Parts: sequence; structure tokens; C-alpha cells
Amino acid sequence: MKRHGEIDRRTFLGLAGGGAAGLAMPTGFAALAKSAGAEPSELRIQSARYRLRDAVTEDMVSVFPDGPPPVLRMRQGVPFSIDVTNLLDEATTMHWHGLRVPNKMDGVPYLTQFPIQKDETWHYSYTPEDAGVYWYHPHCRTMDQIARGLTGIIVVAEKDDPGFDARRF
Repeated sequence: MKRHGEIDRRTFLGLAGGGAAGLAMPTGFAALAKSAGAEPSELRIQSARYRLRDAVTEDMVSVFPDGPPPVLRMRQGVPFSIDVTNLLDEATTMHWHGLRVPNKMDGVPYLTQFPIQKDETWHYSYTPEDAGVYWYHPHCRTMDQIARGLTGIIVVAEKDDPGFDARRF
């Protein structure tokens, strides 16, 4: 039983938004509201401008023009698919870090797919085999695009709820 004010790890991850950027608490909690809503069917990679408290950070990369990428939620053994559209002036791909996915869905440019050019869309589709917490990030200009904010959390829930979040040990 949870005491007043306690939250479980899944609720925390849902509130944390896109990792460290989510912990910075963007003004208006816009990014938190976006990550807590319905699962997106498309990620639109674009230039972004974040307002973090009283400071504005320019030249970011995200799937939202004004906040960090969302937490993507999946369920073990349930097919997942998403379209990734590139609106940047440079190529990109999406890599599902730590997930066992078909090779053609791995997002490695020139090895498993061609880079997604400006205004192109790539359809990713796979079934997560393992529950856990993972992350997604680009594999074109990787360090630059990650440093500019293009990375997010993936939560793959167990096929059958283990029930341990609700118990106190």
C-alpha cells in the first residue's frame, strides 16, 4: 500500500518525460503533458526551442517544437509501430537501444536502412520481446543530435503485470 505522496517507478517514469530534460521541468509542464497522453503514432524529428524556467535553449532537436521527446510505452509481446518523419535539414534514423528488433528496424544508416532524408518518413515496426526500460536515439550525426536533445525513454511493460509496484517491501 502506498503512503500519501508516494509514487511507483512507472508513474515516475511517465512524469519524468524525456529523461534529464524532463527533470528540468519545462515551464508549463508542456513536455510532461505530452508524454503522459496517448501513444504517438508518429515522431516528427524537427528543430526545437525549449524554455527551461527563465532560460530559452535554441537549436535543439526533438519530436516536439517546444519540449523533449516523449516516453514511448510498449508491452512485451505486443506489436509496436511508429512512423518517423525527418523535418531537419540533415539526415537521421532512429535506433531502439537495447531492444531486440529485426535487423531492418535497427536504425543503423547504410547497414540496416538508408538514412531518413528531409521530409521523408520511415515506418518502424517490431514486437518487443523483453520487458524493461530502454532508450531511443538517432544514428546519423549521433553525438550532435543526441547532444541537442534527440533521445527518449522506452518503457516495455511485462506481458503479465508482476504486481510488485503496488507492494511495499
